[in-house]
Amino acid sequence: MQLPWQLVRPSERKLTLTLSVLHFFLIALFTFSKIARDALFLEELPAGYLPYMYIALAVLSVGAVAMLARFKKASASRILYVYNLVVAASLIAFIPWFLASPQTAAMAFYIWCGIFGVGLVTEFWLLANEAIDTRAARRLLGVIGASGIAGGLVAGFAATAVGVTLGPLVLLFMSAVLAVAVAFVANRTGSVVVDTEVQESVELAHKPTAVTPLKSGYVRLLVLLFFFSGITLAVVDYAFKIFLQNELTEGGKITSALGIFYSVQNLIALVAQLGLAGVLLTRFGGRPISNALPVGILAAISLTLIAPVGVASLVFVSAPLYAAIMRVSLTRSAWQFLYFPLPGTVRRKVKRFIDIVVNRGADAVAGATLLALTFLAGGEFMDVIWLAGVLCALWVAVELKMNRAYPNEVKRALERQDTEISRPQIKLSDLSGPEDLRILLRSGDSSDVLYGIDMIELLQPDMLREVKDKLLYHPVIEVRARILASLHGLGDDIAGFADTVHSSDLEITDDINVEAGVLDNPAERVIQAASSISDHESTALLAQLIDDPNRDVRRVAYRLAAASGSATLLSELIRRLASRQDPGVIRGALTERLSQDPDPIIAAFDNPQLSVSERCSLIAVLRTSDHPIVIRALYRASQSNAHRQVASAALSALKSIRQTKPTVTIPEEDVVVDLKEDISRFGMRLVQLVALAEAPDPELKALVEKALRERSWQSLERAFSRMSLVYDIERAELAFRSVRGSDKHVASQAIEYLDTHLPRQLKDLIIPILDTPSEEERAKKFANLSGSKVSTPTAAAEELLISRDPILRACALYVIGRLNRADYLGKVRDAGNDPDPIVRDTAIWALRRLTAGAKP
Repeated sequence: MQLPWQLVRPSERKLTLTLSVLHFFLIALFTFSKIARDALFLEELPAGYLPYMYIALAVLSVGAVAMLARFKKASASRILYVYNLVVAASLIAFIPWFLASPQTAAMAFYIWCGIFGVGLVTEFWLLANEAIDTRAARRLLGVIGASGIAGGLVAGFAATAVGVTLGPLVLLFMSAVLAVAVAFVANRTGSVVVDTEVQESVELAHKPTAVTPLKSGYVRLLVLLFFFSGITLAVVDYAFKIFLQNELTEGGKITSALGIFYSVQNLIALVAQLGLAGVLLTRFGGRPISNALPVGILAAISLTLIAPVGVASLVFVSAPLYAAIMRVSLTRSAWQFLYFPLPGTVRRKVKRFIDIVVNRGADAVAGATLLALTFLAGGEFMDVIWLAGVLCALWVAVELKMNRAYPNEVKRALERQDTEISRPQIKLSDLSGPEDLRILLRSGDSSDVLYGIDMIELLQPDMLREVKDKLLYHPVIEVRARILASLHGLGDDIAGFADTVHSSDLEITDDINVEAGVLDNPAERVIQAASSISDHESTALLAQLIDDPNRDVRRVAYRLAAASGSATLLSELIRRLASRQDPGVIRGALTERLSQDPDPIIAAFDNPQLSVSERCSLIAVLRTSDHPIVIRALYRASQSNAHRQVASAALSALKSIRQTKPTVTIPEEDVVVDLKEDISRFGMRLVQLVALAEAPDPELKALVEKALRERSWQSLERAFSRMSLVYDIERAELAFRSVRGSDKHVASQAIEYLDTHLPRQLKDLIIPILDTPSEEERAKKFANLSGSKVSTPTAAAEELLISRDPILRACALYVIGRLNRADYLGKVRDAGNDPDPIVRDTAIWALRRLTAGAKP
């Protein structure tokens, strides 16, 4: 198991150290001021005044948020610098106030400390969130969080010693000194941490899709989560202070007890943060850790309620202690993940609003509730415990809802990264109405009439039957042929129109080309093609008609050839489809046949004699059907042992079918096997790429590295496509583009999206490889996971020689030739018989170099 600092990468050390030092001083300041606040208040005033303080805090916190919101263009480091100088001055000013009017000063300081303390922590985490992305947070928050705990631990021990000897008032001066130290460190971070203005400039491009605070369901759920957690923790804290005031009466003892409490809290939290945080966050993310806080408090409260009366209060101490430990260590780090899916500008507003307004508002509600409880039931210790238990149960319910909402928000965050502008869909029906189309049909220009028929067939096909009577007597043969072909496409029996065509007053020739057996009139040839399907001996005639010079004759012939089920005719149609000869018409004919009876089309698709281009062209037809036979055939074509181009086309077709028909299912176990193979191939290509990078020949590296890098990403793209077939990965394509992109923040969001959606078996396989900053590290990670030992250019070439990809086989031969490896002469000669011409040509070139003894 790696310790938190072992997870920090060399490029992140300076940033991590800077944030850790700042967090250390900041939490030390926060702890000193909080101990001084509680000790001075409890020394001068009864704990029953605390609910009033909670309410006052909530009201005044709104002003604090409004003040911070004015610094829109300032970086978080600059805000912390100015903020802490103001805090230092205020702390010094409170010293003479306490000497003159201790009770008034105690109330004012309690409120002021509550406002600036939360603001300190909020601005620091905003600074940290700007500097690190989601994936880096899993590794770095353990170290950064531990430094804060260490600051709290040191402050707790110091406060204990000072409180007993000098009293709590001295803590104000020590807090002021720490505030100056925090301001100095914050000012130094400006050169290390990314400036907020840079982040905001990036997000301006995404302004139309940005999340609006409080209008987002996710943000509202965030507010609800922290509202219930704030109320619960405030009630638990109130019960703890009742316990302290009942057991201890002197201010020095209370100060010392609080110092011991915070010291123990921070000591345990530090151990937990250093020993568990980095590992748990990296392994599981933030949600399970966040759930652990309310569940643990609820368990402690339950034990208190069933404990004997004499020891119930002592048992209860475990609840505030557990809450304090988790809040300053694991849970605080876990809560930061909830803000990462939000855009930076929105994140700042939301975090300040929640940390200051919502949390203080929760304190106010807790205060009002406690006052009501005191008025109605006396507000005894056990009454407060029961109230805390009910509130904690509600908190758990909201946490469970957040467990479902967070992955969905990560998906939406990934979608917001997609900068592609969607083009509006233009409806063809808006281009021309029925009357406009009828005007085209009455035109004296036959090209207008033909265009009108095509538009009617596309927009209002039933209208063809209304206009057919006039068009069948049109003086232009092509018009008559077109309307007959269109009617045939609607399923009408056009053989019955033969007499109409013959009995017209038009000059129609019915001469027969005796040698070919085909009529000279295109309209009659359309009818002839349409009636030939009933004659089993008409296959030869259809074979002639699909070569007819008239498009409408070919259109009907294609349809009838596909409907015939003849293997010979189907093969011919598929060949023409691949050669781009009448592709739309042939695709329509094959699609119609597929919808009626898929067996002949699938039999043709599975024919091993079919070329790669023909299989890919036929996949465009298969993607129109969701028949189980079609789905199985497409998946067989998509498997890892298929040709790369065919596999990619088949996967694309399956994705398209799944998008329109979500009920289509593919066995998960089959997909996982091939998915693992794709990921393995991606990793292996990276290993080979790194190995070939060691070759001394720049020309060799430039050519082969480009091919390997392209193939590696193609393997990963196929893996992402497979994910979308069985898992809830609607944005797999976008996730792939984001992972491959150059923006590390976008890539981090994509990896986090995968981490929240993929099952454990695949997460453990792909996330460690993706969650690395360079090809070299990805290759090393894959080699460690798989046990691969490819380490030299020659070893990489030897593996590529047996690849199914002809381009990679050619690259292997090129490497062998450039490196002048005569010991591979036999394999080079064998490659001269390769079925692929590129491989054969490269083998001939390599053979000449090796036999001529050429030097690299």
